This record gives sequence, C-alpha cells and structure tokens, in this order.
Amino acid sequence: MNVKSTNPRPLRGPLPLVALLLSSCLSSFLCPALAQNPSKFQDDLFVQAADYSKSHSGHAVLIQHQGKILYERYDNWGADTPHMLVDGEKTPQAMSTFQGE
Repeated sequence: MNVKSTNPRPLRGPLPLVALLLSSCLSSFLCPALAQNPSKFQDDLFVQAADYSKSHSGHAVLIQHQGKILYERYDNWGADTPHMLVDGEKTPQAMSTFQGE
C-alpha cells in the first residue's frame, strides 16, 4: 500500500525537535514547579534550551506558562518577524495519555 503525505512541506531540521523538547519538558516536569518558583528554572534551564536552539540554527525561544511569558530570546531574528509555528503539544499529550493507561 502506497500512502502519500497530505502535508506538502514536512517539517525537517532541528526546530521541530527543539519545540517538542521544550514542550515535553514543560508539560511533564517543569509546569508544576514553575507555578511555585519560575525564576529558579529561568536562569538555567531556559538559557540552556535557548543555547541549544541557537546551536542548531534556531531563531527564537519563547516559553509561556499560564499566559505569562517566562522566557523570550531571539537569535538573529525578531519578535515581529514572521515565522512558521510548530505545535509540539500533541506528542506530550499523547505520551501522558499512554502513561496513564
């Protein structure tokens, strides 16, 4: 059976991985802790994530929790520059559903 992708431009490169990594980490580990002490993680983990993104040709890292921007950094990019969005939330949701079974 030959199945063709309905997505004309599949996402490739490190950006989807970075988005997935950040989303996964925030969803499963950091979010409960962020509610109590966001600055503890902002100084170290967020900077490390942004450095990783930059080292893999990432343009920006924006981390939000409950509508509040916790960390924002642009590397050779800008807040007003259009960019393709990557939804990294579906996989962590699926993983948490699988773990709950």
